Amino acid sequence: MSIGIVLYNIVYRIFYLYVRVLMVGKGKSKKRLTEQEHAILKIFAADLAAERNAQDKTQMEMAISMNTHTYYLSRVEGGTMEPGLIKFLYLAAALGKTPQELLKNTWPAFLEHYNKMQSKG
Repeated sequence: MSIGIVLYNIVYRIFYLYVRVLMVGKGKSKKRLTEQEHAILKIFAADLAAERNAQDKTQMEMAISMNTHTYYLSRVEGGTMEPGLIKFLYLAAALGKTPQELLKNTWPAFLEHYNKMQSKG
């Protein structure tokens, strides 16, 4: 791992935290996930981490191939951040998987949740 990449990630984290402190209370508030939605996100996060580990890839290697930061991957794999569509596609590509393959356990859990929501009216 090059020292440049390490320094870049450190500077990014400091900048990110600085911006977060400045933006507290500004802009749109984020919708909180329901308990069921959070459980679905945790399933995805666990599958993502398991796939990355099965391929012997580090978060740093993934971050470089996705043009993002290890902090972001850590939050996604920890289930505390929901990746957007484009980042999700980058995740799939970085692992050499299709989006369907990455959602093999998440999709059935989501459909169960969705069907319950629909049946409630």
